[in-house]
Amino acid sequence: MANADRNGATATETTRLLLSDGDDLASSDPESTTALEFDAALDKVGFGWGQYFVLLAAGIANASDSVEVAAVSFVITTTMECDLELDGGRKGWIISATFIGMMLGGWIWGHLSDKYGRKRTLLCALSLNASAGLGCALAATFYEFVLYRTICGIGIGGSIPILFSYYSEMLPSYARGKSITILAAFWMVGAIIVAALAFAIISPTECARESSDGRPQVEICADQATEECGITKLFGGEFDSWRLFTFCTSIPAILAVLSILPLPESPRWLLVNGYPTAAEDVLRWLGRWNGNASAVESDLFSGVTLSPGTNRSAGDSTTDPSDTTSIGSQSSRRSVESASQIYRSGSIKSDGQQGGKVGAPVQGKGNPSQAASSPSSLKATLISLFSPPFRTNMVLLCCVWFFLSFGFYGFTLWLPQYFKSGGIDDDADIYLVSLYVALSNLPGNAFAYFMVDSIGRKWTLVISLVLSGSSVFSVLFITSTSGVTAFSCVFAAVSVAAWNALDVIVVELFPTQNRSSAFGIQAGLGRLGSIFSSVVFGQFADSQPAVPMTVTGIVLLLSAVCCILLPNSGRGTVMH
Repeated sequence: MANADRNGATATETTRLLLSDGDDLASSDPESTTALEFDAALDKVGFGWGQYFVLLAAGIANASDSVEVAAVSFVITTTMECDLELDGGRKGWIISATFIGMMLGGWIWGHLSDKYGRKRTLLCALSLNASAGLGCALAATFYEFVLYRTICGIGIGGSIPILFSYYSEMLPSYARGKSITILAAFWMVGAIIVAALAFAIISPTECARESSDGRPQVEICADQATEECGITKLFGGEFDSWRLFTFCTSIPAILAVLSILPLPESPRWLLVNGYPTAAEDVLRWLGRWNGNASAVESDLFSGVTLSPGTNRSAGDSTTDPSDTTSIGSQSSRRSVESASQIYRSGSIKSDGQQGGKVGAPVQGKGNPSQAASSPSSLKATLISLFSPPFRTNMVLLCCVWFFLSFGFYGFTLWLPQYFKSGGIDDDADIYLVSLYVALSNLPGNAFAYFMVDSIGRKWTLVISLVLSGSSVFSVLFITSTSGVTAFSCVFAAVSVAAWNALDVIVVELFPTQNRSSAFGIQAGLGRLGSIFSSVVFGQFADSQPAVPMTVTGIVLLLSAVCCILLPNSGRGTVMH
């Protein structure tokens, strides 16, 4: 089948799941067995409050990442310039440190998530983000702040690919597209939160500062200290506004950790990695919250065949990842051996051959946890993703991530500098303008929500990229502050739909074993594109501001061309 071919499922990696009512959902094509039958089990569980709880927790996590990414652009123009002795070069390092950390985090955490589970790695990444965010608020020197921002970026870069994989693996096929776009829309929520915090905490305390041309920065800082600029009075005390703001922006990550703690592990990850009983327990947990009594009372699966190297024996001392879940009265610690009493088929397909019972070790593979700790494990994952049948989609999506990140982040970060160089009045409150821009994401999110199922993920992405790239060229003709604000809102609205559609495409084109790794690698290359854009825009923003704007429009259109070569998918797409 076409979807099976795109995702690279093979007969040797087939997991048979038969519904207990006796309906054999396997098609004549053995390559589609795993995805079709597990999706059928999820369809039987249904969509309801169980997924809403996961969406809320994952959404808080996504919003917290958005808050941390955007926060740095607000603080580097405050009295932090004086406190940490910032100049243009140091500001660039602070921005780059975040993206460097995100690049490393995507590569590292995505791989760990595929090996050790979605929930536990997501909690680790978010905890790292929260703790480093608090460290930024306490940083005494520029170097401390850069260190904490890098660590914070590692946490952000890791949590983004994991949370999309985690949520998508709990969704029935008919609800996946729209549900993931809602999760992606929480990025807009984060942007609104951080802009509102900046407007409430930083804006009232900032003093009008004169240009530093011909005047030492130390004199400007001394004047601001005398005027008590950047000081917030709260609870009878005085705080540096940028430190208070940075502290507040770390709170969403803490809330995300607390929200995810009571949730179960991904059932699809549990099944693929040899915990079929725990996977069934998670589906029952979803069924109970969804009010689906039939899914709770009957056996969801009647047979299972595990892929090589992912089995668990009754005596395996490795901790079951589902031990950290909360699934009501159902025990997630039952062994695969006890689960075999539920399943009709207990054999293991290995390279087209059957042998051994469920829970029996596979020669040469051993425990997945051992494989995860192997030095060659990450290398093997990279080789697999850049080899057939994944190679074409992987290369195209890496290009899309790189070009989209280059254009989007370079443009948004350097847009104020472009207008300043062009002599356009930019006296408007930047914090209020940022709030308007964040709110303008709403129509773009709505467009993605309705289009990903009706015209497909690919064409939603293509349309959004073409509109984004084309709109950039119009900026060359804008000569007013109101025009700047209007254009920024339009660009934000059309570009956010591209990000939402891209999130759906990535989780559907790669199998469970490599889904977070693929997402993390692509997102990491996107951060590399963001770093390159900072260099390019920095070189030309003052002398030839039209050059980086033109480059932005071109790379966004190139990204649209790459998308055209991707396979399209829509409502009911099978995940592997």
